[in-house]
Amino acid sequence: MCFSGFEWKYSATSHGTGVVDGIGGTTKSRVYAEVKARRAIVQNAIDFAPVASKVVPNITVISMLQNDIDKTQINWNLAKDVPGIKKAHIIKSSDDHICLFTSQQNLDTPI
Repeated sequence: MCFSGFEWKYSATSHGTGVVDGIGGTTKSRVYAEVKARRAIVQNAIDFAPVASKVVPNITVISMLQNDIDKTQINWNLAKDVPGIKKAHIIKSSDDHICLFTSQQNLDTPI
């Protein structure tokens, strides 16, 4: 994947109410409806993925099992600490730099 930059804004007041949370909630709700209607049996993540793919065909569902997570843990253990990240509400990249900001007003003053 190649991209020239990104901007990510985080607000504690909207935590859990973003687009990704809505997609996850909708998917779980529709899978639950299939289970209640006895059209599917879901007992674990492996069972969940194909049912989710069927009931929300416009969403790509990818199973990630514990073994997959364990493989990536090695990479996370090598990640460096980022000073000031707990105060950051905006993370923005440009070229080869990543800047952290405490608010929209501070976009000219990175942490």
